[in-house]
Amino acid sequence: MLANQRYTQILEKLNAFGVVKVSELKKEFNTSAETIRKDLESLHQAGYIERVHGGAVLKNSLSTAAESHQFVEFDKRKIRNRK
Repeated sequence: MLANQRYTQILEKLNAFGVVKVSELKKEFNTSAETIRKDLESLHQAGYIERVHGGAVLKNSLSTAAESHQFVEFDKRKIRNRK
């Protein structure tokens, strides 16, 4: 598969799910993790995505992902502190 085809499919997955993981893309595209990392870096340099540990998110959904993470952490603390 050509790099441009992978880029398109990666962006489609991001639009559908909001996040992609290197390990899942590696299996799906039957390629190395390094190839996927390079693809994600190219998309990052083009301004489409933000890299996160182990994968990527759409550039405009990064704040949503961070807010969601903060909400989950708050909920965990709230339950833990209730005891």
